[in-house]
Amino acid sequence: RVQRGVIRPYLRATASGERWWWVALPRVGRKALGLRATEATRGEALKAAVERFGGHDTSTLQRAGDDGRAAEVALSALALSYTDAPHGWTARTRHTIELRAVAFVEWMDTHNVTLPSQLSDSVLDLWRTERMTAVSRATVNRDECVARRMLAWGASLSPPLCDVTPLARRRPVREPSRPRRRVIHSPAQVARMVAWARSQGHTGWTLTAAVLESTGWRIDEARQADAGWITATGVRLSPAQGPASQA
Repeated sequence: RVQRGVIRPYLRATASGERWWWVALPRVGRKALGLRATEATRGEALKAAVERFGGHDTSTLQRAGDDGRAAEVALSALALSYTDAPHGWTARTRHTIELRAVAFVEWMDTHNVTLPSQLSDSVLDLWRTERMTAVSRATVNRDECVARRMLAWGASLSPPLCDVTPLARRRPVREPSRPRRRVIHSPAQVARMVAWARSQGHTGWTLTAAVLESTGWRIDEARQADAGWITATGVRLSPAQGPASQA
C-alpha cells in the first residue's frame, strides 16, 4: 500500500534498464536524487532526500535546530525511516508497528503538527483524549509505546533526526487490571482432571488439557499446534519462520 503524505523514495528505471532513486515529496512532487540503485539503500536515499530538499517552502521536510537543538525531520519521514530500519522484527510485528506509526503521524498532520518539536503536552493530551473515545486504554498505551520508541530512536541516531520530545517522560494511561492467581495445578490434580474427562468421553478436551498443563504452552502457541508437534518421545514447539525462529 502506497503511503500518502510522507516522503517516499522509490526506484525508477531508464530506457536502458538502469535503476535510479527518485523521491515523492508531499505537496511538492517527484524529484530525481541522482543516485543509482547500486549506490544507495532505501534509507540512504531517504536521508539524501531530506538533506537535499530541506530548504523547500514546505517545512514538513526538514528544519535545522534552533538554539543548539538537533536538526529534525518531519514526523512522516521519521516514521518511514524507523519502520525501514533493521530492527529484527517479524513480518507481523512490522505490520502492526507500521499501522500504529502511520495512524499517529496522520492524526498529528490533521492537527497541523508535522515536526517532532511541535509535539507538546497539550497536543498529546488531545490525541490521547480523542483516541480513548474509540479504543481501550490498553490500545492507547500500545500506540503511544510505538510513537515513543520511534521518537527515541530518531533522537539516538548520530546525527539525530529529532530532539527528545515530551512523550519520552509521559506516563502511560492507567489500565484496569485483574488479580492474577499464580498458583498452578499440581501433577496429581492434572491427572485427576484428565482421568475424569476421559471417563466422560471428552477425548479432545482430555488431550488438549493434558498437553497444555504438561508443557506450559501459551494459548497462542496451542492455537498453532498440530499433531506433528506431539510424538511418543515428547512435544516439540516450532516457532514461525522469521527473526523469532532464530532468536
